[in-house]
This record gives sequence, structure tokens and C-alpha cells, in this order.
Amino acid sequence: MKTIITLSLFLLPTAVTAGTPVTSSDQAVNGVLELTGLANDLDLRGSRTAQIVSFKDTTIPFIPDTESRRAWRVEFTDVKFGNQADQPAYDIPKTVEVYVDSSSGELLKIVFRPQKETNLVREPTSEESTQLLKALGENYHGFPQTSPHISLMAAMNRCKFYPLHSDEVIVWYVNWSLDNAKPYPEQPVWVIYMRGTLPVSDHEWIPIHQRNHRRVVVGMNGEVLMSNNVPYPELDEQNK
Repeated sequence: MKTIITLSLFLLPTAVTAGTPVTSSDQAVNGVLELTGLANDLDLRGSRTAQIVSFKDTTIPFIPDTESRRAWRVEFTDVKFGNQADQPAYDIPKTVEVYVDSSSGELLKIVFRPQKETNLVREPTSEESTQLLKALGENYHGFPQTSPHISLMAAMNRCKFYPLHSDEVIVWYVNWSLDNAKPYPEQPVWVIYMRGTLPVSDHEWIPIHQRNHRRVVVGMNGEVLMSNNVPYPELDEQNK
């Protein structure tokens, strides 16, 4: 992830609504907890911080940030995600980073990072991801101005492979459409991109950098629309 972080830090002591400015650290944190569903699911033993940053990300498909945005970066450290519905216990702590546009309230990116050493290959660039997703008929149309009815944690629980079993999970809440034999109109969705997913035994022939998984879950009703391993970076032989 290529994210530039600057500006000032606020230690946390009301809610975020897409399309509404976020003016305080309390509003940023409480809104993030509500939108993601983390308020109900996490075991938070570490710190909570919120800071204003200059956010620029060159990995978002179809939406390459060419200019920095002023955004809230909300971080939870040492988070444990115990038992989930119909999922095995998973107690490895993670750091959760959430970026919210301070002017518009748009949810820009969520990252669940491992608190251990990993050997992940690089993220695909926006251009690489866009080319691969276009071939499937997908398109991202920017960030929604409406909040989801289904929280991120609820969306994750609908995935076949529980996303937090992965080393790293990257999430975008975007307006998405599909133009192929079974088209879907533009609508807000959770895009859940799992990196470092545990390999499936009968898929060991798949190159490591193509073992990532991605799910597209409708933000209004939780329907899972897409399930595949796209996108992935194009690597030379030495970096595969």
C-alpha cells in the first residue's frame, strides 16, 4: 500500500455518515465503529487513535488518487477477533486502519494488518487491478454518498473463506457495477481483498501471488456477488 501520512495527531478520549463532514476525533472513531460493525465484534485491548492525515493511495482499482485528500486515519491496535458466526476461533491480533475523508465522510479504505512478520508480495497497482477487473466486466464508480445497511463485519461473515484468516485484508466501500452475461447495476458494495490467504491443498499449483481472494458483497443486503482471486500483481519470475 502506498499511503502518505502527515499532519497532526489526536489521542482519542458522533457518528460518520457518508456525505457528511467529519469534524472531530470522537465523531471519526464512533462512526468507524458503527459503519464497520467493529463495535460489536472486536476485543480491543490496545490503543485507539485518530489523526488527520494527507491520504494518497495508488492501489485503488478504477479510482487512482492523483491528489492527496485530507482524511481521518483511525487506528485500533492489538485487536482480537474471537469466534465469529459459523467460523473457527481466530485469536491472532491485528492492527486495523480506517481512512475517512474529513470533508465528505466517504470511507476511503480499511486495512487489517498482521502484528507479525509476513512475506506478502506487493499490492497490484491501480492500473494492474483495473485491467484485470475490466476483463471481468467490473467497474468501480467512486465512493458512495450513502452508508451501508450491512456492516463490514457482517459482510465478512458471509464469505466462504473467513477473511480474517488471511495475513492482511484490504477493504473498499465503493459504487460497483458489472457488465457481462449477468449484469448488475451500479450499487454500493464492500470489496474485501484477502492477501496471504492460507493455500488450499488441491490448489498448490497456483502461484503464491495468485492465491489471494476477493469478495464483492452488496452493502444494502449482504448478497455476495463476486468471488475470485482477481486482482493480483504481475511479477517477474524472480519475484513470484
